[in-house]
Amino acid sequence: PIVTIYILGHYLEEYHDYPIIRVKRQILEHGTNKVLESGKSRFIESLTHDCIIIQIPSLKKKQNKTDELERLMDIFDLARRHQIEYDEKGLSEEYFPLLRRLTKAIEEEKVKGTMDVEDEIIETFKQKETEIEKALEIAAQERKRAEEKEKLLEEEKKRAEEERKRAEEKEKLLEEEKKKAEEKEKLLEQERLKLIETAKYLKSLNVDIEIIAKTTGLPKSDIEKL
Repeated sequence: PIVTIYILGHYLEEYHDYPIIRVKRQILEHGTNKVLESGKSRFIESLTHDCIIIQIPSLKKKQNKTDELERLMDIFDLARRHQIEYDEKGLSEEYFPLLRRLTKAIEEEKVKGTMDVEDEIIETFKQKETEIEKALEIAAQERKRAEEKEKLLEEEKKRAEEERKRAEEKEKLLEEEKKKAEEKEKLLEQERLKLIETAKYLKSLNVDIEIIAKTTGLPKSDIEKL
């Protein structure tokens, strides 16, 4: 069976408080999700595997490392930059070969050169990633400003539309008032003409001008001119 070990230079957000995580398989019956406890199957063991996830930043955050494996994993602290200064005291002898192999690998010029090249590549990627993040941040800010400007323009357009609508309504009301005033003026003119006709008729009958004025409401000067 294969056991995969992932040594992460970052931590998983959901499990950031746990430096070392074991992921173990379970064999389930599909219909009921019941865990089957029938022992290991050679066929299944050959196809699938468990894994161990080691989160270096979580190891660095943990102050008191009581677990021997956690103390050993401090070796892989990415801040060490190809240097190992580690006290073997407190570790089981079974871990000594690993420490010696790592120390020997770092001392070899070819391996060291390869690691330096890898560091340069990683640093280049980090710089590029930082540049991309900054560019994305600037783009996001510009997009936000553009959206805010568009929103302000939309609100201004809406206000202008409302003003235009109010102006049209006001103009319509004024037009209606004007129309009503004209109709009223027309009716008054018609009424005045009727009164003049009445006054003419009464005058033709030699009715006293004083009486005609009181009856029609027309001025005596106007009646005299008829």
